[in-house]
Amino acid sequence: MGTHPYSHRKRLRPFQEGRYRKRGATTLVMYLLTLLFVWWYARSVLFGFSPSASAGSGAGQAPSSAQQPAQTSPMDVVGIAVKPTCVTEFSIEKLNELLKPRLIHVFTPTESKCELFRGMASNVRCYTDGEVVPGVSKKTVEDALVSTFGAAYTDYVKKSGKKMTGWYLQQFVKLGVSRYLGERLTENFLIWDLDMIMMKPMEAFTSDPTPRALVNVGGKIHIHKGYELCYERLTNRTLEIAPDGTSYVTHSLSASKRHMEGLLREFEGEAGRDSWPWNIIRSIDPDYLGYGFSEYASYVSYMIQNHPDEVKVKRRRTWTRYPPGASLGVAALKLISPNHLCCPTDSFLKLVKPLGYEFMGFEIGHSSLCGYHDKAHEESYGLMKGA
Repeated sequence: MGTHPYSHRKRLRPFQEGRYRKRGATTLVMYLLTLLFVWWYARSVLFGFSPSASAGSGAGQAPSSAQQPAQTSPMDVVGIAVKPTCVTEFSIEKLNELLKPRLIHVFTPTESKCELFRGMASNVRCYTDGEVVPGVSKKTVEDALVSTFGAAYTDYVKKSGKKMTGWYLQQFVKLGVSRYLGERLTENFLIWDLDMIMMKPMEAFTSDPTPRALVNVGGKIHIHKGYELCYERLTNRTLEIAPDGTSYVTHSLSASKRHMEGLLREFEGEAGRDSWPWNIIRSIDPDYLGYGFSEYASYVSYMIQNHPDEVKVKRRRTWTRYPPGASLGVAALKLISPNHLCCPTDSFLKLVKPLGYEFMGFEIGHSSLCGYHDKAHEESYGLMKGA
């Protein structure tokens, strides 16, 4: 048998192969990110993409980075988090820098996690599972899902590999805080997903004599069917879709206590006070357990149908759920973060600032490369400023 022309080459050892594969993957990620960034930036220049100026007629220019949003009165922010991370830490920092809320109310499972959140800013108020909304906790929501759907729910959990308890619980907390925090919460407030990071000053309400809630558009529409069925069963009305054909599930929501109370009462119907979470669960279609209800789309639909003069829908999307490269872009943050985890930095925000978005999402739990679910990060992930 002849000698193969390349037989003189040495075989790479396993650790060398792993090293080269890692380098190759890193190079590929950075190459893709560069292409995406160039494309997005070219789009912003060539097509005049200016998300910040798209809040409808009369919205005017967005304030410069030196300006602050003209809130007519003090306003609080409400956020939910499974645990403190470098993303939630940065999100709170940017909220205080660019929005300047009175208080930031954070809801998280345990007191030990609350202590870490309180250390992020002096205006953070933190609450644990079941502390604010009466009778609503991770356990009671799980029990309600099991008793309502039985085998359909347990089969869904087995097939999908995930329980929906936390997902529904965080929606119920967002809806319920307006009633149960009482005077601790301002009349107008902003519900904010804490894996979203504000990138420029923005307004949650207009500066009109009677402030109108600014409503974002651009949410996913292909998962909307379950939301529609649940809302229709609760209200006998059709769930609204944004004028551009997208949904109102946009990871932030400008809300008012009096109108949120009206929505809760409609959900309660004749079943009595505090029945709304369980009415919602009973109204979920068993074929859509993974996307059975949306607090954002429901509240906006209720406002458009009952108080249309108190909302102002933006003409187009002013935010993005992911950085360039989506999940790979999130994972690539490990290359530039000081702690080598998936943590956004000021330098990265400066890099993507020309895209013009008001806020950008960093869902580190959705990228397996980030190690968010590792045992080592069970209590917190990548905190940069103490802890």
